[in-house]
Amino acid sequence: MITKNKQNNTESIVLCDFEYSCYTYRGFDLGTIFAEWGRGLNDFAKQHDFPEDSVVETLIQHYIDESVAIFGPKYAENKMNSTQQLVKEVKQFTLAAYLFMIMLIIQDHEGEDGLPMDKKLMIGFAEICFKNYMHLKNQFLAQQAF
Repeated sequence: MITKNKQNNTESIVLCDFEYSCYTYRGFDLGTIFAEWGRGLNDFAKQHDFPEDSVVETLIQHYIDESVAIFGPKYAENKMNSTQQLVKEVKQFTLAAYLFMIMLIIQDHEGEDGLPMDKKLMIGFAEICFKNYMHLKNQFLAQQAF
C-alpha cells in the first residue's frame, strides 16, 4: 500500500501482512492486528496487554483518512465509520480473533509440513489463548467498551 504524506507531499510504502487475506468484516482485520500487536512469537505465552485507546485511535484515524480518500467525505460522515464505532469493533473482533486462533489450534492435526503436531503442546497453547481471551473480555467489560 502506498500512502501520500500530506505534509511534505511525499509517498511512503506500508507493508501489509496478508496472512488472513480475504473479504471479511473490517473489524476482524483490525481486531487481528491488535490481537498480535507488539508481540513476537514467543510473547504469546504471556498475558496480552491491549494497547491504550489512543494507540488504537491513531491507527483508526489513518484507516478513516484512507477510506475518505477512496470513498469521499461522506464516508467519515457516517456514524458507523466513526472512531468510537471502530474502537468498539476492534475490541469485539480482537476477542473474535482469539476464538478463531483457539479453533485453529484445536482442529490442527498436522503441521504445514505434514508432520504430526505435539497435541499436548497445542492444547496448552489453546489454553493460553483462552486465558488471554478471558483477560481481554473482562478488561473490555470493565471499560464498558460494548
